[in-house]
Amino acid sequence: MGPKQVTPPCCLVCLRLLGKDEDPPLEPGSIPSCGGCGWLCCTPQCATEHAAWPECGVLRRAPAPSLTSLAAAHAQYQLIAPLRYLLAETDDLKQLPSHVEELRKSPIYRTTMRDVVQVLKDGYAVEADAEAILDACSVVHANAFEVRIAKDVRARGLYLL
Repeated sequence: MGPKQVTPPCCLVCLRLLGKDEDPPLEPGSIPSCGGCGWLCCTPQCATEHAAWPECGVLRRAPAPSLTSLAAAHAQYQLIAPLRYLLAETDDLKQLPSHVEELRKSPIYRTTMRDVVQVLKDGYAVEADAEAILDACSVVHANAFEVRIAKDVRARGLYLL
């Protein structure tokens, strides 16, 4: 589904952490980026693949994150999983419970509104209304869990039972 909520920069295709265990350490300017939206990917192949993804069309509406470090978490990565949920065309995912009222009462509500809902609405001109974006965030918060595919790949996944 997407990167963890709090993550250092990662490839948007395979979700591999960028620059992890590289010797010498990679700099953000030396990593391939998607030709459509400019977000970093781990390889030219992943960059080419991402350019064809629906989210690329949304992400190109604003500048890609400006990164000074590959080690520090970057706030913009937390909007990827809710965006992917919004763009998903499978009805099964849309039936997952959102628990949006619980999110409204939680300590992360304000940061979710500021860092995800407002950024997607104002920065990326997502066509969904703020309530639909908040609902997507809530579905991801309530139903996603961490998936470790490899040592340097940590993601959030939604799986239907």
